[in-house]
Amino acid sequence: MRATKIKRWMLVFCWVLLAYPFVEMLAPMQPAMVLHRFDRVSKAEDFSTQSWFDGTFQESAQDFINDNIGLFPLFIHIHNQIEYSLFDNIYTGSVVKGKEKYLFTQGYLDAYVGQDFVGYKKIENSTLQLKALQDTLQHMGKFLMVCLSANKTTYFPEYMPDSTRKDSTNFESYVKLFDANGINYLNCNKWFLEMKDTSGYLLFPPYGIHWSHYGSVMVADSIAKYISKKASWPLADLRITARNYSKKTRYFDNDIASAMNLFN
Repeated sequence: MRATKIKRWMLVFCWVLLAYPFVEMLAPMQPAMVLHRFDRVSKAEDFSTQSWFDGTFQESAQDFINDNIGLFPLFIHIHNQIEYSLFDNIYTGSVVKGKEKYLFTQGYLDAYVGQDFVGYKKIENSTLQLKALQDTLQHMGKFLMVCLSANKTTYFPEYMPDSTRKDSTNFESYVKLFDANGINYLNCNKWFLEMKDTSGYLLFPPYGIHWSHYGSVMVADSIAKYISKKASWPLADLRITARNYSKKTRYFDNDIASAMNLFN
């Protein structure tokens, strides 16, 4: 009798375990975490005779259930954590792990070594067009400037994964032509490198792709001062009156790591 009860309870437990994801899908209680940067949108095809017989309805319904099943975020976190911890695999877009666990994205790595170089002539043409626009706006009493944002690969080359020798890049070509043609621009890459050892704060976080929140405040202040000086406009004076310190990443300073959908 006791063995029979144990078997029954085990059977009930198995049924609950199998049925719960469907219950969660129909009446979500969200006991699990959410997915970050999950942009797949699955939608079942409208039912019709044609979609039924050509199989598109069944395929779309299967994809919809797979992507919306209850506890799906939990399953993704478990899968990604196992793959990352045991095999160093990352299943988030183009995220690449560099040295000492610093995270990068493949697009920035390609740009750093010049793999996405569009050609000097194309960059020259766009610079000349920009110069013409800048001069036209200046005659109209308007000011145009370009902010060349800093990127993590230039700031942390020592933590990049091993890559091929650096060649011609879009960034270096634009800087050269901007200087030659008198384009109003702010080179944040150069500026961040100059402050790297003296700022006292991380301008790029290890697990984020964008400049840190502190770095963005610094850039906003510099853009305002640059425009005020070049255009002789009295813009607001941005001042940092207080600093809040935290042992945990805040704002967007952990955006790559969050997108990896891991437990830690």
